[in-house]
This record gives sequence, C-alpha cells and structure tokens, in this order.
Amino acid sequence: MNLLNQNDFNEINGVIRSIYPKLKFTDENFDHIILFTKQDKKNAMNQVRMVLLETIGKAIIDVPVSEETIKSGLKNYLND
Repeated sequence: MNLLNQNDFNEINGVIRSIYPKLKFTDENFDHIILFTKQDKKNAMNQVRMVLLETIGKAIIDVPVSEETIKSGLKNYLND
C-alpha cells in the first residue's frame, strides 16, 4: 500500500493549518483520544480502521491502524 508522499502531506497540512487552529492537548491525552477513536463506526473487531490518502484525491478505505501508529501521528501533530 502506498500512502501519501511528503510533498502532498505538506500541501494538505498547510491548507488545513490555514483554516483551523491547532488543537491543544498533550501526550497524556493519547490514551483518551485512542479510546474515542475506537468508538468510530468504521472499526471492526476492536481494531481501529481509517480512511487514508494514497494521493491527493485518492483515498484508501478500511485501513487497519495500530495504536502505536496513532500515537506516532499524534506526536507528529504536537511537534509540528
């Protein structure tokens, strides 16, 4: 599975950041965020599933995502 390249990510991230303020949370909130994420209707058998981008305009649906991957993404968000 090919996921979004860095240039496309930076472009999307820039647009989102220009519209929405950055959310305030700390790494102490990660477990609570993951708990809420697990309640999403796309999930199956207690496994978080997400829609991810392969390229701008091309999504991949029902992608299983581990808690570690979610935490890594949240850490990247906090450090951005």
